[in-house]
Amino acid sequence: MTWLRSFPQRYPWFWRNAPYAVMAGIILAFVLLAALPQGVCLGDCGARDKWCNANCTVACQSGTVLKKVDGCHWSDAIGACADEVKNEAVACAHSSDCNVTSGSRLHYQGGYSYWWVGACKREPGVPQQCDFVLTAGNNARVDCCGNGGGGGGGCTPDYAPPVIHAKDAAFSPPYPLTLGQDPDRLGVAVTVTAEGGKDKNNCGGAKPKITDFKVTGIDLAESSRNWILTDLAAWYPGATILGDYPMLPDQSSLQGKNTSKATLWFHFNPLDPGFYKVTVVATQDKGSQKSSTAVITVPVYLIETTTIR
Repeated sequence: MTWLRSFPQRYPWFWRNAPYAVMAGIILAFVLLAALPQGVCLGDCGARDKWCNANCTVACQSGTVLKKVDGCHWSDAIGACADEVKNEAVACAHSSDCNVTSGSRLHYQGGYSYWWVGACKREPGVPQQCDFVLTAGNNARVDCCGNGGGGGGGCTPDYAPPVIHAKDAAFSPPYPLTLGQDPDRLGVAVTVTAEGGKDKNNCGGAKPKITDFKVTGIDLAESSRNWILTDLAAWYPGATILGDYPMLPDQSSLQGKNTSKATLWFHFNPLDPGFYKVTVVATQDKGSQKSSTAVITVPVYLIETTTIR
């Protein structure tokens, strides 16, 4: 009897197309999940994570660390005021969301926390004296979201150029002599360091690496040239400039390349007394201005006199 036929016999079109319908349903489900990211939550993720991202794909951190300017000093190496930066932890423990709740240089606006951004500037009318100045309207939002870039709400680091510590350069021997008057013919060796520039946006980014650090020229100061040809020539008739300038070191080496702090060592043989102006250039791997130039002054003496110009 026809009414006793099985389901596949009564509806053959459905039986033939059922596998395709199931596959289409699975594909449609994946498409909907991709279009609706909140679907991956499979439930309410709570007010704290929703504060970071309404679709629950970003989690709040328990805390964050920011870099703040703690003081300022005059730097001969860069010829300007330099920041003294240190890390400061801020609390992210609000009961209902992940907003920052404390910090020594935080202010609040529109329900969010902001970090004051300032800089070291020279005091007006006082040479080589510096002070920290807050810049009105210049601040960065701080939160504790999981992708906050070190707590800066998506902060992008802006790196200063590398710093060359020219004023701390060391000489060996400490009081070098001209090669012609040095019984040991030591010449002079110089050691100087450079380090990657600071993160001016306080984003907590890794410090830049020094990729190159070298001497680009050694010259005798104009004042020393004049002194040799006038005063020294009056004491020692026939005194003249013996060296050929500018020149380069006869030896050099770099330690710490591709790290945040590198040390340059170089040697040269001075033929004339006076002040040698050595130009060095350091290059780092990050920042809009990746190179810095500094001049190291190296004094070279005569045995008969300790006065040079």
